[in-house]
Amino acid sequence: MHRHFDIHVLGAIRLYQATVGLLEKSSNPKFLIISSALGSNGLMDGYAPMQMIAYNMAKAAVNHAAGRIHREEDRIVVIPVQPGWIATDMGSRAAVWAGSEYKAERIPSGVALADSCYFVITENPNDPPVD
Repeated sequence: MHRHFDIHVLGAIRLYQATVGLLEKSSNPKFLIISSALGSNGLMDGYAPMQMIAYNMAKAAVNHAAGRIHREEDRIVVIPVQPGWIATDMGSRAAVWAGSEYKAERIPSGVALADSCYFVITENPNDPPVD
C-alpha cells in the first residue's frame, strides 16, 4: 500500500510542487494528474470483483488532492484525468477479474505529445492543431 501511495499520490504532489513556479508564469496554467475511475466512491460497486484496494485507495486520495489543490490555487486549473483502461500487467489482470466485457486499450506507438494532450492545451478542441 505504501508503494501505491508513494507513486500515485506523493508522486503527483511532488511533481506539482516541482512545477508550480512554471505554472504560475503561464497565462493559462493547467496541471493534469493521472487518475482512474477505480478511485471513485460513486463507481465502486461497478468494480467490485477487482481486488485492488491499495491502487483504488491511492487513486481516491489523488482525486482528493487534485480537488484540494484546484480549490486552493487562484489561477492554476488542476484536472484529474482518467486515461481509460490501459493494457499494462495490472490492467490485464484487472480485465480478467472484471470479465471479458472490459477491454484494455494499447497505446499506439508513435503518438505525438501534441496529439496525446491536444484536448487540454487548446481552448477549443474543435480548432485545428497548431504547429
